Order: sequence, then C-alpha cells, then structure tokens
Amino acid sequence: MCFGFKFFALIILDENISIPKPRLVFTDSEILTINMRKNIEEAFSAKVTDIYGTYETDNIAYECHYHNGYHIAMDCVIMEFICEGRKADPFEEGEIVVTVLNNFAMPFIRYNLHDIGAYNPGICPCGRKFPLLTNIRGRSDDYMITADGKKLSFATLGAYWHSLTKFVYEFQLIQEDINVFTVFIVPNNSFNDDCRKIIVSEINKCFPGANIDIKLVPSIQREGSGKFKAFKSKVQWQIQNI
Repeated sequence: MCFGFKFFALIILDENISIPKPRLVFTDSEILTINMRKNIEEAFSAKVTDIYGTYETDNIAYECHYHNGYHIAMDCVIMEFICEGRKADPFEEGEIVVTVLNNFAMPFIRYNLHDIGAYNPGICPCGRKFPLLTNIRGRSDDYMITADGKKLSFATLGAYWHSLTKFVYEFQLIQEDINVFTVFIVPNNSFNDDCRKIIVSEINKCFPGANIDIKLVPSIQREGSGKFKAFKSKVQWQIQNI
C-alpha cells in the first residue's frame, strides 16, 4: 500500500497533475520510509498516518501524530518482542510475536509475524496510554547476507536509495548470491547513467566487487499477497534449505 501511494505520488509530482486534496492519507501493509512520506504528503497536500497490521491480524498499531512510534492496540492484541529466544529488552529489536484477541474462528496465540520491531515502555507526550511500537524494520528475512555471514538490514542500503525517487518510480533489489545482485528499475524521464553509478557505488560499499545487473523494466511484479517487496534474498532461501 505504501509503495502504491508512492508510485501515484511520483506520477502526480512528475506530471504536475491537479487532484482533490484529502484531509488525511493512511498507509499500511508495507514499510513507510522518510522519503516515501515526503513524496506522498507533497503530492496529496495532506499529512500521512501510517498503520501497522497484517492480513492475519488486521490493524494492530497506529502511528502517533507526534511520530514517536505506533500505539499498540492492546484491546485487540498482546504484542511481544523476541530476540534470540528471549524477551527483548526495551528499545532492543526483536521479532514481533502476537496473540490476537478478536479472532474467534481461528485464534492466533503467540503467532510470530517475523517482522522486526522494538518496544518503547515510556509515556508518549501525546497523552495516549497505549504503549509504543518503534523501529519497524520489516520482515526478519529482509536481510542481506555478507561474505562473512553477517545479516545486514536492507534499511541500511534502501534508506539512501529512496532519495533516488526523483529518477525512478520503483526499484527492487534481489540478492541472487552472496556477491551477486539484480536490480530492477522502473525509470522516469530523469533516469540517467549517473543513477546507475550511484546504485553500483552504494551496493559496493557493503559488498565490494559485487556482480550487479541493473535492468530497466516497465513494472515490477508484486508478491502473491499483492504486496511490493523492495528487497528479496535468495541467499536466505539457500541457507534455510541446506
């Protein structure tokens, strides 16, 4: 949903299209980056409120208007954060495990969403009493694997790439092997060879000498769920299936 809004926002800005201005814009289902928020708010002339939820759980956390995090809907869900088999400390990232309180036909008890987030036990200055979910990093399999076996969050690399949105409509990075990458780009009219050099340079910062194949395409295929994935790792699949 976030990438869909971003895609329309870039077209609106690129072609200077006049549209009715909504009072608010809600995004969900995918990670909302700083640049995505900026593009959407500029295109629609409205503030963005992000919602955290999944197909299985429905919406279970709502962004605070102070932008300190997401207030967990404790009347709907019990949310835990698990790091290496133990309860994560406050502000420590862990996998999000939920018990959904309103699934009466098929209960989800301590269901691991495999999303990465952290818990803020502090009192939010907005005055709401519901606790805060912070640092949503996406799914636990959204990590690149380096040559020495370390896991590197795509957010480390992708955060910079989102600044290229004035040159591209969408991008997707696939780690085919430890040092082999395919980059799919849906370019706009401003895309040029300098953009290619920036992409290669950013990947090489984390993966020196990597084999990088950049492909310009008219569109990028969505997942079976309809979601867009900016990063996919085949290395994860290989490790899990050895």
